[in-house]
Amino acid sequence: MVVGSLLVFTALFVAAILRRKRWWLLLHRSAGLAGTAVILLGAVAAVAVIASSTGRHLRVPHTWLGAVTIATALVVPVLGLLQFRIRTKAATLRTFHRFCGRFLVAAAFATLLLGLRLTGIL
Repeated sequence: MVVGSLLVFTALFVAAILRRKRWWLLLHRSAGLAGTAVILLGAVAAVAVIASSTGRHLRVPHTWLGAVTIATALVVPVLGLLQFRIRTKAATLRTFHRFCGRFLVAAAFATLLLGLRLTGIL
């Protein structure tokens, strides 16, 4: 999950800071899609670990925010890709993509902090 979050943070950084470079969109898209894929793999691993141990899912705030983060991680790339497919709605889709992308980064960061707190590191 940490690696997926770092990839999503990279996608945000590239979009925010490196937009003037010709290659920014390729790196932004690659980092975002890779981040989503790794987050999904982490979610599958987390569900498997919980199922094999306590079997009680969604019992602490970390897991609830994690579920929201995973759902947002699925929505953000879809919105990003759709803005190139549905040209008549590109501006609206871009606005939602940007908002959801910022929300994703904030939610991922908060989920990581809650996870560290849950394990006793923070």
